[in-house]
Amino acid sequence: MDLNKVQLIGRSTSDLEVKTIESSGTAVVNFTIVTNRKFKNRDENMVEEAEYHRCVAYGK
Repeated sequence: MDLNKVQLIGRSTSDLEVKTIESSGTAVVNFTIVTNRKFKNRDENMVEEAEYHRCVAYGK
C-alpha cells in the first residue's frame, strides 16, 4: 500500500468531530486546518493567501 505523509502547520478552524467505526472500533477524527502562504505576485507585490485543508485521521 502506498501512503503519503504530510505535515501541516496551521490553525484549526472548528471543533474536532470524533466518530468510532462500530464494526472495527477504530476512532476517526475529521477536522479542518487553515494554512497561510506569502509570496510575490508577477507585479512583485507581497500576497498572502489562506488555504483550507479538510483532514481525516484514523487508527492509533
